[in-house]
Amino acid sequence: MASLLRASCAIIAVALVSALGCAASANGDNRQTPRIDPEIRRIAKTHPDSVISVLMRSTAPLRAEDRRALAKAGVTIGSEISDVLTGRMRAGNVARLERLQFLAVTQLSKDVPLHQ
Repeated sequence: MASLLRASCAIIAVALVSALGCAASANGDNRQTPRIDPEIRRIAKTHPDSVISVLMRSTAPLRAEDRRALAKAGVTIGSEISDVLTGRMRAGNVARLERLQFLAVTQLSKDVPLHQ
C-alpha cells in the first residue's frame, strides 16, 4: 500500500510540475514561470523555520553532485523521476536554492486529498 501511495504521489508530482512549465505558453503568455514560487518567498519571510514540501524540476536528471548541492542547501529529497523531484526544506533556506542553476522551477507542494 505504501509503495502504491508513493507511486501515486510521484505521478501527481510529475503532472503538476509538467503543468507548471506549460502554463505560460498555453495561455499565450511569453513570460517565464518564476524559478522560485512567490508563496515560498512569502513563507520564508513570515515563518522561516517552517518545514515545507516542494516540487522541483531540474534542467536534466540529477547527478550525484546535484543531490549533494540540494542536501547542502537544506533539501531532503523525497521522490525523484527523471527531472522531477519532491523534497522538504526549511522555508528560510530558499535563498540557497536560487544559487542552484540546475533547478528550473521550485514550487510549494499542495496537499491533494486522497479518497478511500
